[in-house]
Amino acid sequence: MTSIRTASFVVCVALLSSASWTATGAEQADLKALPPTPKSSARMVFGADGVPVPASQMPQVPRRVQVFDEKGEVQTRPETMDERIAALEARVAAIESGMLKAPLTVLGAGGKPILRLSADGTLLLGSDNANLVALIANPGSPARVGVQNREAIVQMSAGNGKATVEVFNGEPNNVTLVASATDLGVVVEKNGQPAAGLGAVPGKGVALRLYDKGGKQVAAAGENPATPGAGIVTVGNGAKNSAALAANSDGSGVVHAFASDGTVGSGLIGADRMVAAYNKSGAAVVTIGKSENSEGGNVTSRDPTGDGVFRAGFNSAVGGGDACVFRAKKQQTYCLGLGVPGVGVVGR
Repeated sequence: MTSIRTASFVVCVALLSSASWTATGAEQADLKALPPTPKSSARMVFGADGVPVPASQMPQVPRRVQVFDEKGEVQTRPETMDERIAALEARVAAIESGMLKAPLTVLGAGGKPILRLSADGTLLLGSDNANLVALIANPGSPARVGVQNREAIVQMSAGNGKATVEVFNGEPNNVTLVASATDLGVVVEKNGQPAAGLGAVPGKGVALRLYDKGGKQVAAAGENPATPGAGIVTVGNGAKNSAALAANSDGSGVVHAFASDGTVGSGLIGADRMVAAYNKSGAAVVTIGKSENSEGGNVTSRDPTGDGVFRAGFNSAVGGGDACVFRAKKQQTYCLGLGVPGVGVVGR
């Protein structure tokens, strides 16, 4: 049997050479085997074997572009092949130059986004929120970097003269590092309340601060504001200090224990090698320490103003101890010589 392609060729040649051509029986059979003419106006393309090409394999309809005519009005026309080639060349050139235009999404092997770049400068790395890295550099806002693994988050930001690093673990517990003109230090929070801090806060110097469960400060250590260059440690109940250990500029130390009213109740004065008890007015009423006249010790009881009225201790002059009482009304001092029986009266 003559093939369809041969029959088509014979028909075309005959039509070109003669208007009174009549097909033979075999040729008529071949013509009947040709596909019928489509009734619809839809475009159809036949392959070499005469079978219609599927629509998915048909040439794509040219894209349309908007151009300005002579009057300056926008007209829409099909995109020419040259224009399509020029656009494709521009895209290839951009890729080869390493420049891409946001927004941009990169898919991984599983078809999920592994990189997303938005037009405002936000870059997300990761296929889901369980493991995610975010870089944010929006104009006019602080630059930020975030790393998240489920509930664990690390976030860094810098802008407006302030740098911050925050660490979270999903609970109301976090660590914050801040550096700015007014704030400098590290704060540890537990259950939403400050637990510890190291740094400077407005109006105060650099110090280590510890807090109770309610967020009240109970201890601190830092530079003594009253003695620059010397340290101080304080402990309290969150409302006021209960005790303080401080250093003096000469290297000696002082320990103060406070009464419930906030006044000093007792103290240890290193420079004087003395322990003292104080009244509400701040006067020492009892002192125990080294004698100013020898390497021995003594005990002195004082009046409300701090003047001594009774003293007992080592007396280097007699090689033993003695005790003396001062009577203000008589302006006399009575001393008991422990080495000699009886009581001696010595005029003051």
